[in-house]
Amino acid sequence: MRSLQKQMNELLKEYGDAIQQAVEDVLPEVGAHAAKELQQTSPQRTGNYAKGWKATKVTKLRSSVLATVYNDKYYRLTHLLEYGHANRDGGRTKAQPHIQGVEKSASEELVTKVMDAVGRIK
Repeated sequence: MRSLQKQMNELLKEYGDAIQQAVEDVLPEVGAHAAKELQQTSPQRTGNYAKGWKATKVTKLRSSVLATVYNDKYYRLTHLLEYGHANRDGGRTKAQPHIQGVEKSASEELVTKVMDAVGRIK
């Protein structure tokens, strides 16, 4: 009985490691695609804000994997442009949502690519 339990635990650990490797392989691709999409959909006044989008490489934190998409130079503007802000004269600027749509499409793309990669695991 112990032998069967030990074998099952080893198989599950191998499967979990394969899934984590699949996520590590897919995540940088999805992050880079999201950064490129944000460059295209960002508000364009001079174009500098749109050019600032970057994606980090995969970082392991215990058993989790992390990739971040961020604006390197104009990170202070992301929230102001996405949601609008108050002006000096008491008015408000119009929100220019451009991050939420890309975030949603990137998360859906990540799920489908990970599911495909998991489906190929033997």
